[in-house]
Amino acid sequence: MGLRSVIIILLNVFMLLKANAQLSINEVVDKYDSYQRTIPKTKLHLSLNQSKFIPGDTVYFSAYFLSEDLIGVEGRQLLDLHLIGSDGNSLVHFKYAVKDGFGYNQLALPKSLQPGIYHIVSYSSWMRNFKSNFIYKKEIEVVIQKKLTVNKMPKIGIEGGQLIAGVPNKIVVNGLGTGRTVALKEESEQLVASTEITGTGEATFVVTPANGAEYYITHGTDKLLLPKPVLDGYSLNLKSIGKGELQVRLYTSPRSKYINKDLFLILTARGRILYSASFNQGSSGITILNIPKSNIPDGVAHISLLDTGGKPLAERDFYNGSEPAVDLSIVLDKSTFEPREKVKVQFRLDSDKSSIKNVSIRVLNQALHQQSVNSLSDELNILTSIEDDFLINRSDSNWQETLDYNLIVNGAKENWDDILSDQAPKPAFAFTTVMRKSGIAYVNDSTNERVPADTKIVFYMQKSMWRYETSVLDNGEVWLMIPEQYGQDEIFYFAENYRGRRIEGLKIKWNSEEVDDFSQPTSASESKMHDKYGEFANNSAAVNRAFSFFTNADMALVEKVQNNANDAFEQRLYGADINVKVQDYQLFPTMDEMIREIVPSVIHRGKKDLGYVRVTLPQPMDLATDGPLYIINGIATKDTKYFLSLKPADVLTVKVVNSPQKLMPLGLLGKNGIIMIQTKTGEERPPVSADDIVDGQNRNMKFKNLDIQERGNLNHPYFRSTIYWNPDVSMNGSNEGIFEFYLSDDVGEVLILLEGITNMGEPFSASKFIKVNTVH
Repeated sequence: MGLRSVIIILLNVFMLLKANAQLSINEVVDKYDSYQRTIPKTKLHLSLNQSKFIPGDTVYFSAYFLSEDLIGVEGRQLLDLHLIGSDGNSLVHFKYAVKDGFGYNQLALPKSLQPGIYHIVSYSSWMRNFKSNFIYKKEIEVVIQKKLTVNKMPKIGIEGGQLIAGVPNKIVVNGLGTGRTVALKEESEQLVASTEITGTGEATFVVTPANGAEYYITHGTDKLLLPKPVLDGYSLNLKSIGKGELQVRLYTSPRSKYINKDLFLILTARGRILYSASFNQGSSGITILNIPKSNIPDGVAHISLLDTGGKPLAERDFYNGSEPAVDLSIVLDKSTFEPREKVKVQFRLDSDKSSIKNVSIRVLNQALHQQSVNSLSDELNILTSIEDDFLINRSDSNWQETLDYNLIVNGAKENWDDILSDQAPKPAFAFTTVMRKSGIAYVNDSTNERVPADTKIVFYMQKSMWRYETSVLDNGEVWLMIPEQYGQDEIFYFAENYRGRRIEGLKIKWNSEEVDDFSQPTSASESKMHDKYGEFANNSAAVNRAFSFFTNADMALVEKVQNNANDAFEQRLYGADINVKVQDYQLFPTMDEMIREIVPSVIHRGKKDLGYVRVTLPQPMDLATDGPLYIINGIATKDTKYFLSLKPADVLTVKVVNSPQKLMPLGLLGKNGIIMIQTKTGEERPPVSADDIVDGQNRNMKFKNLDIQERGNLNHPYFRSTIYWNPDVSMNGSNEGIFEFYLSDDVGEVLILLEGITNMGEPFSASKFIKVNTVH
C-alpha cells in the first residue's frame, strides 16, 4: 500500500470519527457561552421621522446600536446605510456615526426615484459576522400623486423548520391578503385541508404528511410548493400553560433514526442559555417537556432541539410577554390648539431605579400618517428577529397569535455550526471605529504580478487633501486608515520602487468592505387612487418654491468657489513659488510649447503629449526622478499625458512649487515638485476609477423646526408632514423634562411621540394625540 493510500485512509477515519463525535449538554452550554463572549450579537434599530415620502424628501432617523441586553455599544462606531431599489441594488450609500449606542442622521432621497417600495438597510461591520436577519432593514413608501398597490408574495413557514412524515406539523402561510380561503393539496391534486384566511392575511394547517409525498398550497392562481416530508427529523409545537410554563411537544416518526437516542433541548435569549436539558427520545416518538417561564425576559426567545453531534433537528423563535419595565407619561395643559400655536409638553419617567439618557421626539401630522407606529420596546425586543415589516397591534385580541405566525415564517436561527465548531470562535469582521480600506496592489492591472513588499506608496484624498504614506505589506497587501471624512471623496495614489522610480500602471484592487447582496423590496405599482401624503407634499413644495428666492450674493459665492479650485491646496503650501498668468501671453498651440516658452523651472522632453516633464529642484533636494504632482482644478494626478493634452487657450494660470521648505514636508507626494493648473471653466479633470471613490460619513444636519416668531414673513404658509423632530434631547440623568414646539398651518390630529432607552437598557415610548382646529 502506497503512502498516498495510507493518507487517504487516515483522513477518512478522521472524518468518520469527527462525524460520530458526541457532545455532552455541558459542552454545548460551555461552547455557546464561549462563542457569545467572543462574538456577542448586537441589535440595530432606526426610528424614522415618518414612513412615507416623495422623491427629493429627506428621511430623518435616530439610531440605536445596542448589545442584546439593550445597552449601548461603547465608544464611537461607524455604521453603513444603503437605500435599496426594486432591483435589489444600492442607490445611495454612506456611513454615519453613533456614540455609546446612539446617533442620528438623515438620508436625502434622490429626486429621480420612481414610485414604489424601497428598503433602508443599515449595519455595522460587526453585524456581518452573523446571518443577514441581524442586519437592520426597513421598508419605506415613495409616492408621487397616487397610492401604491403593494404586491406581497406569500411565504410559508413550518413550526420547527422541517416537514416531518407521519407526525402532526403546523404550517403557516402569510402575505395572503384577506377574505379568501386557501387549500393544501397533494401532488395528485387531492384536497388535504382548506382554511379561511385571517383578517391579517395568514392561514394555518395542522397536517400529518406521508413519507415521499409532495404537497402544495393553492391561493388564487398561486401554487406554493412545500418541502418534501422527511422521516429523520422533528416536528416542534409550543404552547403556553398559564403564565408560568412553556410546554414543548416534540414529534418524530416511529421509523426515525432518533428513536431511543439522546437529544438536547436548549432555550436561549439575549445571548444566554436560560434552559438546557438532555433527554432520551424513547420509542414512542412523542416527548413533552415543560419549561418554567420565570427567568425568560420580555421579548423573543429561541428554542433549539439538537442531536448529540450538535446538529439542529428543530428550532424556532417564540414570544414571551411581560409588562413594560418602565413607563413614560406625557402631560399637556390642554388637548385642542390653533394653527401656529406654541405647544408645551411635559414628560416624566416613572422609575426609582432607572434614569433617562436621552429622549427622541417627533410630532407628526397624523392626517397624513394614519398607520400606527410600533413602540421602541417592541421594535427592540421582538421585531429585530423578524425579517419582514410587521405592526404589533395590541388592540387586536389575537395579536399574539398573529405575531407567533410571523415568528414561525420569518424567525431567526441560531448559528449552531459556528457555535459548536472545533475551531475557537473568531470574528471575521471587527467593529468599525474609523474608516478603512484594504486591498492588493498590482504592478499592472492586466497582470497578476503583485507589488513587492516594502514598496513606498502614498495616498491622497482629493477633497479633504489628507495625505498618508506607508509601505506595501507581504503579498502586495495595502491598508489605508482614513480619518474623519464627510461626503464622497476620491483616492489618488502612486508608489515608488526601491530605486526611487514610480511604478507605472499601478492598480489596487480593493477588498469589498460592504454588504453587496441585498434582498429586493416588496414590489408595488401606482393605483388610480390619489395618495393624501403625495398630494400634500407636492403642493407644499410648490408653495415653498413660490415663497423662495435666490440672492446675487449667494450665486457670486458659488461662482467664486467654482473658479478657485486650487486655492485650498495652494494655501496649505503658503503660496506657489512661480505664478504664470497664461492670458498675459500669446496663445500657444500646445502645452509643451507653452511650458518651454513661458513657465520657468519646468522642462519638457519629447514630442507634444509624449515624453516627460520635470521640475527643476534646488538644493538640498535631489534631482527629480519622475514627473511632478499635477493639481488640475483641485484634482491631484501623476498623469503627464493628460496634463500635456490640455489646451493652453483653456488655461488661466500655471503655478509651480519647487522650494524645498514647501515640498519636503509632503514626502513622496512633493518629491518631484508640483505644478498647479487652473482652467477657465474649472471642469477639466483627469479620469477617475469608480473603484477609487470612497463613500464617507454623512454629516448629521439639524432638522428645521418651526419658530414662527423668528421666521419674519408671517404671510408665508407653513405646511408640515413632520411638524417637529428632535432626536437627541439630553436629560443628564433627570427623569422629567419639558419641550416646546410651534404647530404648522395644518389642521386635524397631531401625534406626539417620545422614545428612548434608560441607563439600565429599558426601552420606553409614549404617545399623545392633540387636535388642531381653525380659528373662528
